[in-house]
Amino acid sequence: LGLLAAVLLARFIGILLCFCSGIPGGIFAPSLSVGALIGAVLGMGMLHLGILNYDPGILAIVGMSAFFAASVRAPITGIILICEMTNNFQFLLPTMIAVAAATQTASLLKGRPLYTQILERTLRLSGNEEKIEEYRVFKKENNVD
Repeated sequence: LGLLAAVLLARFIGILLCFCSGIPGGIFAPSLSVGALIGAVLGMGMLHLGILNYDPGILAIVGMSAFFAASVRAPITGIILICEMTNNFQFLLPTMIAVAAATQTASLLKGRPLYTQILERTLRLSGNEEKIEEYRVFKKENNVD
């Protein structure tokens, strides 16, 4: 459990460094691993406390999809991606519930999608301020989060 928590912290710091550097690469796979680690840490903790009586790896799969979906605001993509990666549709219902809860929580906290932030920063750094405004108007007119 301690090792999982340490790896989780290291991965999370890695995502922050990649995001803050302005380089769009290196965020997708680490975000999947952070979600899996969060689920695994919760699963191992619940197993240790006797709350859970099945494989905590299931929570790693569910956590992976929930974290991804919340960070990019793509719930259906998160569900399908993880189902295809694992080739397992047995955990579809818990995954759907976790993804819905995570996406709603991120929206209620007024967080902005990760790749939207990267796009806006790239446009701003390239001197395309008018494109940022066009993008914001497009999102507002089409009711896009």
